[in-house]
Amino acid sequence: MNRSFKNFYWLKSIKHSYIPLIIVIIVIIRWTIVIQNFPSSSCQQINIYGQTNQKRCYPLLVNFGHECCAKAQSDNCETGLAFGIKHCVKLNMDIFDSDKNFIRRNRDILDRSRGAGYWIWKPYIIWHELYGAREGDIIVYSDAAVNFTAHINNLLPLMKKQDILIFHQESAYTKRDTFILLNADDPTYVDSMASVASYVFVRKSTQSFSFISEWLTYAQDRRALTDDLNELGMNNSENFIDHRHDQSILGILATKWKLRRYTDPSQFGENCSRPFPTIFWHHRLKE
Repeated sequence: MNRSFKNFYWLKSIKHSYIPLIIVIIVIIRWTIVIQNFPSSSCQQINIYGQTNQKRCYPLLVNFGHECCAKAQSDNCETGLAFGIKHCVKLNMDIFDSDKNFIRRNRDILDRSRGAGYWIWKPYIIWHELYGAREGDIIVYSDAAVNFTAHINNLLPLMKKQDILIFHQESAYTKRDTFILLNADDPTYVDSMASVASYVFVRKSTQSFSFISEWLTYAQDRRALTDDLNELGMNNSENFIDHRHDQSILGILATKWKLRRYTDPSQFGENCSRPFPTIFWHHRLKE
């Protein structure tokens, strides 16, 4: 056997011997990519709201109730767990017990009865849950008076290009001071879609944490959040109907961050075109 033939045979043998290894490497890479595209479903223990070693599994559902809504919170958890949620946490005003500085700064807001403090607890909850979560973990906030009717996997593909999933409704629900305080007093924001804050999906990332931090920051400004009359010398727009507090701020920030918003996934969006079925039944019963 001449040398050239031996070299050819040796190279061919080496090539064939590496094929199984190459296949294994390709499979591992492909599965790594697939896994990264799905939320973590593992659990961990975190310190949160002044409590240590609190269990959290993901996708995590959180809801809130204050002097009401015990059954609604339980139903929200039960239906969520039936449609893709791994763990549900029912929260109330006790979340503030260990945060004396926050209470002191926002006493005027927290003492208001509407929305148990004008819904300031909503970005507060999401911020703290994100802080304790791991990169890639998904947190779903839902109003208590909402039941899940379809699997959340119908919505998760929409998060491939952005880590925050929110939904829109008609505009004309933000007072003038809020636009001014958020440096958004121009038609780009005034005429943009409002956002629904009844259900918010967030995947932990630098971007999503920054976004929720900004939401929480502006929610601590009484002039932007509450129904107090405008104080900055400008009247509301001609088509103004009412102020929507936490979701008014959320809508402006969504426009500022250029987030894509989707049609309301509850029964209220069934008359509009949307790439998913009805995911939520928003009954609004405080029971």
